Amino acid sequence: MRIWRVTRAGLATPTAIGVTLVALALSAEGLARTEWASANLRAPSVGTRSRAFDDHLHGLERFAAGNPVDCLVGGNSLVQEGIDPWALASGYARASGGRLRCYNFGIGGTTLRDVAEPLAVVAEMHRSWLIVVGISIADFDPTANRPHLEEAPWVRYRRGAWDSDGWLADHSRGFEYFLAYRLELRPAMLGVQMSATPMRDDGFVSQQHRIGDDTRALENARATAAMRADAVSTAGGIHTQLELDALRGDGRILVVVEMPTHPVIAASLLADTAYQDFRRELRDQVTAGGGLLLEPMSAGIVVEAPYFADPWHMNADGAVVLGRWIGEQIGAAMQAGVLAAPAPLSVKPSP
Repeated sequence: MRIWRVTRAGLATPTAIGVTLVALALSAEGLARTEWASANLRAPSVGTRSRAFDDHLHGLERFAAGNPVDCLVGGNSLVQEGIDPWALASGYARASGGRLRCYNFGIGGTTLRDVAEPLAVVAEMHRSWLIVVGISIADFDPTANRPHLEEAPWVRYRRGAWDSDGWLADHSRGFEYFLAYRLELRPAMLGVQMSATPMRDDGFVSQQHRIGDDTRALENARATAAMRADAVSTAGGIHTQLELDALRGDGRILVVVEMPTHPVIAASLLADTAYQDFRRELRDQVTAGGGLLLEPMSAGIVVEAPYFADPWHMNADGAVVLGRWIGEQIGAAMQAGVLAAPAPLSVKPSP
């Protein structure tokens, strides 16, 4: 029988290799946390397959430096380009005399199911006590090609499930840069592309142009909206309980906004039986949990064509009007006791 003996000399090489690898890893982590890396490398990634999410997450980190973020505004591109957070804070101050500091976390190409849990995670991280989420019929289209942000390892880990990749994304800036450049090398992994228009410091994307008299585009959009309403109805309506519960967790106030569309589409939707059923279900499910539902189309807010950049998205003028109105409604509801004053929130540490 042959007996293998391990000598000190035999251990020297693997030990040296191990020590070298650890030293390199620590050096890389240290470099990743420097101002040089922040200024010269692309935004780190937590592995959601969405550059827009990564850019927002780290934009919020800069926005929140040394200051509270009271309010997060979330949803898809209708929200990112349609609710001006500065105007929302201004309307809230006018109605209540209080101060809000808001960040727009709208992510293009997403649905409510995609953004609810990630937005709740971000709210926990920054102790935000108010979430304003914009919703449209597109959020519930069963045929939507969505990026499944809620399934990202980092989101699952922050929500309490163990995941090694999630743990690394939460604790290692070097691993975050690895994930970011992996997306660069493997673009097929990307689920959501970032808007070409630059973001403001508060996450808002401002569209300056106005829609023209494009009858064909408006008619196509109107038909699409009607098909989405029918698809939602055929699928058995909407089911938002899990998403709404996640958003209003930890005592947060939840405000849901039915996002306006171009007046041609809005008039068609509001007369559509399937859409009326959708609105009724949404109203019941939001208010059942103590949330506030705002319906600007019914209130006659931003119902003029010059407020729109295209059939679906508002331009900067419309976003200011809608944002200010939302802030005023929230402030008035707080003053009237319809919405309860927030309890002090504590930072939720990583699992």
